[in-house]
Amino acid sequence: MITLGLKNYFKSYRFFFVPLGALSLGIVAGLSIMVPMSINAIKEFITGVAKMMGEMSLDWDAVKRTLLLSLQSLDWAHPQAVVQEVFSKEYLGDLLRRAAEAALGDTSSVAAQFETLVGETVGKVATSLAVGVFLAALGGLLGYFVTRSLIRHDVAKRSVFKALLNSIVKAVLNVTVIAFGVWLISKTKKYAALAFLLTVVLYGAVAFFEAYLVHGYKKIPLKKVMSVKNLFEIPILTLIEFVIAAIVYTGISLLTNELVSMYVSFAIFVITIICVQLNAEAYVKSLVESENQNAIDKKAFEAAYAALAREHKKNDAHISKAVAKEEETVVEAVVEALTEGPEPVVEKEVAGAEQADAEDQRARE
Repeated sequence: MITLGLKNYFKSYRFFFVPLGALSLGIVAGLSIMVPMSINAIKEFITGVAKMMGEMSLDWDAVKRTLLLSLQSLDWAHPQAVVQEVFSKEYLGDLLRRAAEAALGDTSSVAAQFETLVGETVGKVATSLAVGVFLAALGGLLGYFVTRSLIRHDVAKRSVFKALLNSIVKAVLNVTVIAFGVWLISKTKKYAALAFLLTVVLYGAVAFFEAYLVHGYKKIPLKKVMSVKNLFEIPILTLIEFVIAAIVYTGISLLTNELVSMYVSFAIFVITIICVQLNAEAYVKSLVESENQNAIDKKAFEAAYAALAREHKKNDAHISKAVAKEEETVVEAVVEALTEGPEPVVEKEVAGAEQADAEDQRARE
């Protein structure tokens, strides 16, 4: 099973750019909405502050420089920290104040109204950022499901009805196993590791049972799927696949920066998670296909053997007929030799004897 699982895992990397492409599409769509919305909100904010101050001469170049400097000052080597900081109200409020001061100078004369306008603008910018993140996440989710569909079609294809059945069974059994595992670990704190191992084995048993219902029901015996060997191999296979993914991610992190490694690792872990979810189904489906192939081979052998037997029987009939004909020919030849062959010899001997008697009689006379 481990060999088959790793073979499917490495083969699935041919879909590496599918989740990345979908994620990139989502990011581009998010930026195309987020950036114009944020810029418009900042322009409305600056224009509103200018009206409050009775000053309509705005230095938009100064605003752009302030925004660019603010973005450049962020620590892009740590993207997670950047996202957290950009989404904070403190950062957005401070950015708006600096942009207003760059465009208009001192805004202390309208401090109260200014703060109200800052709050409104922060809400608009935060909304635009949320829309951008949502679209990026939607692209990532689309990439996950498209990649899952491609890998499933490759290693564990199933019908729509079986997919619905599997979803229902999986939801019930997984919740049951997780609840039982949590209860077992809480009750056996001294043996938490053993309880965790038992929970993992049960989770593997559930995965195999689900796969059997979808792919192997009435096709192969359940005991062939739910063997002790398989129940221990599936968590080992899962661990191996995650270790490989972690090694690849570490290698990419060492060669690139954190932003690139996070972007690329999305595809790595999407493929890994999908393969882990489909390991049991892929194994059961391979057993069914092997059983079907054996049945086909057996039928083909039986058909070939029957055809060979018929041909052999037919050849035996031809041989028997040829032997009988040959025997008949030999018998006829023998009979002919016995009946016709000796007659000339006998007649010659009789004629010779008569001639000798005649000569003896003449000699006496």
